Amino acid sequence: MLQKVTGLFTGFMALMFGLMASAHAEIPASVGTAFAAIEDDAKAMADIAIPVVIAILGLMIVIKLIKRFGNKI
Repeated sequence: MLQKVTGLFTGFMALMFGLMASAHAEIPASVGTAFAAIEDDAKAMADIAIPVVIAILGLMIVIKLIKRFGNKI
């Protein structure tokens, strides 16, 4: 039983890898260039957004701490 399941799994994986290889071979080079440009743009936006997100998160933590300990005074 285990050999049958293992054989089916191996056959399925071989089929999937074969399909992925043939699908990858049909993609034009311009698509790869476009995705590289999109990746560069996403990295640039992340470089801009990360400090803002960290600052907002830090301010939220500080406000919560002020509210928590301000009520005890």
